Amino acid sequence: MSNPVIQVNDVCRSYHIGGHRIEVLRNASLSVDPGQSVAVGGLSGAGKSTLLHILGGLSRPDSGAVCYRGNDIYAMKAGVRTRWRATRVGFVFQSYHLLPEMDVLENVMLAARTRVRYRGRGEARDRALCLLREVGLSDRAHHTPLELSGGEQQRVALARALVNEPELVLADEPTGNLDRETGAHVMQCLMNLTRQQGHTLVMVTHDPQIAALCDRRLYICAGAVRDNPPSESKCES
Repeated sequence: MSNPVIQVNDVCRSYHIGGHRIEVLRNASLSVDPGQSVAVGGLSGAGKSTLLHILGGLSRPDSGAVCYRGNDIYAMKAGVRTRWRATRVGFVFQSYHLLPEMDVLENVMLAARTRVRYRGRGEARDRALCLLREVGLSDRAHHTPLELSGGEQQRVALARALVNEPELVLADEPTGNLDRETGAHVMQCLMNLTRQQGHTLVMVTHDPQIAALCDRRLYICAGAVRDNPPSESKCES
């Protein structure tokens, strides 16, 4: 049996809004094997993004364990967890979060500064340029993000997420701001690169066609993670 890259055991997470406690995740559990791609679906507000943030060490659960290669990431000291997130996890968000004052190459290289294996700026630059070629943007390396289309910006964000060769890639509605044709191009880049390089992918999406590209499809319903899509009525809190 393979050692899961990420494993979630009985995680609960709630928020307090306007004096009310809202339970989002209730004893949620899942396990993702190395190199596997998993799509997470569910109704709006079901907790999909919350789950992704918990997986990436960005949001501590109220209870339960989140283990990377058997080690509970929320038992780590804050600095160790930050280092883990910077070197082992790549994030792709719906909004591109590129720095407008930097050009495309600098945006991708910025993430590489946290990686010990890159001994100098030249090595990090080579890795960034290689990824920009992979996503078809080597000719835009010295353009600023504002000179790029939305699809191009998301491909830059993808290159940035992969520059540190993370084992785990977390994507939150990566095509949510794009039209279908552009989104399909971005998804082709994402799926090709993660499979070629052996990354483990967990992706939140509401699009069944995009979810079908993944090895597994999971659904959040009434705070729990399920293997089969339940009816909407059963998932309403």
